[in-house]
Amino acid sequence: MEDNNVAIYLDFENLAISAEQTYPSHEKPLFLRPILDYATSFGNICIKKSYADWSQEIVRQYERKLVKHGFEMRHLPQTSFQGKNGV
Repeated sequence: MEDNNVAIYLDFENLAISAEQTYPSHEKPLFLRPILDYATSFGNICIKKSYADWSQEIVRQYERKLVKHGFEMRHLPQTSFQGKNGV
């Protein structure tokens, strides 16, 4: 299984919002390590991309952590009146 290549594509805005709603009393409740560990169990991670509207505070607080773990951050601005982006 070590010969497999794995890609991680995160709809990060939805992950961050879900974590904040599930654990409202925790500061930065979204942890990347379990996601990375799970992906690694399938093989070598060769692509790490995270999509969000990075002008939003809820996701901006995680930028350093994503960079530290080698994620490429792709900006997708809001595309609807409900405040959703195109991820």
